[in-house]
Amino acid sequence: LELHPRHDRLILVPAAVTSHTAPSVMRQRKRQGVLKAFSGNTSGFSSLLLMKSEHLHLVQSFGGLAHSYSVELVTLEEVLRRVPEALVVDMIKVDAQGADLDVVLSAGQQLHRVLRVVLEVQDLPVNSPGLLYDQQPAKKEVLRAMRSMGFALERCWDNNPVHREENCIFAREDIAIMTRADCFAGMEARLANFVNDKYG
Repeated sequence: LELHPRHDRLILVPAAVTSHTAPSVMRQRKRQGVLKAFSGNTSGFSSLLLMKSEHLHLVQSFGGLAHSYSVELVTLEEVLRRVPEALVVDMIKVDAQGADLDVVLSAGQQLHRVLRVVLEVQDLPVNSPGLLYDQQPAKKEVLRAMRSMGFALERCWDNNPVHREENCIFAREDIAIMTRADCFAGMEARLANFVNDKYG
């Protein structure tokens, strides 16, 4: 881990975060995986999971080229152990292109320190051909897994309606709040006030 040269609160982790035992991850060795990266405007499709062949046209339509890179693998537990124990982790945002749940599962014994988690999911049936990546869990499976780890769903919102992608926020059950449909109204002002109050 190293501090960002221009942001003293930002730590760079030159590795991909996942479970060392996740069966869905393309890997070369236990601590080294294969990142299937795409160039140009399609870099958002890059993943440790293999994109299903029937969805590769999404990348090709943007002129993206596929490249494979060897990347070091670390668990979220290893990363969180580097954060001083006295600090509460208010939120973790994961966008791992189909491998989001693997990232959260890799937090292991450190997950109890996290108050909220934001994940990207696809709201499709289990094993649907519409899921973009091989062995990607559907939203229903992610909800069940998060519930088993003590996290309640607070809210989901559309990310990419064409592919039924949503961002979902989960909170520890002891702090979860039920939200209204318009809970993001005025969010910019509330966020600015929160940042100002917390960080001056």
